[in-house]
Amino acid sequence: MSEDRNANLNTLKEFQRQWMEIGHVPAQEKDRLYKAFKDIINKHWEVLKASSSEHRSNNYKNYVNDMLEHSDGGQALDKERRFLQNKLTKLREDIAIWENNLGFFSNSKNAQILIQEFKKKIELAKDEMKNIEEKIKILQK
Repeated sequence: MSEDRNANLNTLKEFQRQWMEIGHVPAQEKDRLYKAFKDIINKHWEVLKASSSEHRSNNYKNYVNDMLEHSDGGQALDKERRFLQNKLTKLREDIAIWENNLGFFSNSKNAQILIQEFKKKIELAKDEMKNIEEKIKILQK
């Protein structure tokens, strides 16, 4: 690691890209090696004090680049885009239903518990929506 944060980020991204290019790994070693690699990468991300969204974004960019390198990359990207759009639509619908249901809970005995659970669900869904929207932006580039 050097003093230049951007250079360190680029080095880390390049290292992850090289990892993705390694190719076939025996099935019995795959999980162990991936866990060891992931642990090391995560430690470097922590040293760089990179945000979790920056880390997720980088991982997704690597995933997209890997898709593009295959012969059916365009089709895979279209399929991924449709999947994300459908997931985003479903989350929006779920949030609307959950927010609507909050009004009905005020009449029940355990209203506060249910309200808190649904508010937490809604916040998690909104965070997931932001992640999906970020992924869609990456796909558009």
